[in-house]
Amino acid sequence: MVERMGDLPEFMRVLKQTFTCWYNAKEGRKGTLWDARYRSVVVEGNPLALLSVAAYIDLNPVRAGLVVDPVESVWSGYGSACGGDSASRKGLTCWVRCSRGILPDSAVSVRRKQLLESDKGCKEVGEALREEQQVRTA
Repeated sequence: MVERMGDLPEFMRVLKQTFTCWYNAKEGRKGTLWDARYRSVVVEGNPLALLSVAAYIDLNPVRAGLVVDPVESVWSGYGSACGGDSASRKGLTCWVRCSRGILPDSAVSVRRKQLLESDKGCKEVGEALREEQQVRTA
């Protein structure tokens, strides 16, 4: 199964299938354990999608009734950041900056590449990026 880890959908299919067979044999049951197949969604280059996914994940313990406030969940990025983990704090800072319209460097790089591929010169790309950033922060 290790060789399949480079292909996430295939890895998840095999993992879910293997676990289901083991669990069903252990518990003397038949059928599936999961409602639907694994699916992945690309959120790169779209800060709003990234924010939505981050909020969804951080609120899962609240929805499951495990905690009242997401800060109580040390297993979420938000709870971990509030608990003092430096990597989580860096991620949360990026998340907050995105929510204020300030794109992370990676998103600016993606946008710069898009503009360069549109046959604009370097000066035009710089001006377009500045204008876009001013619109977001206004």
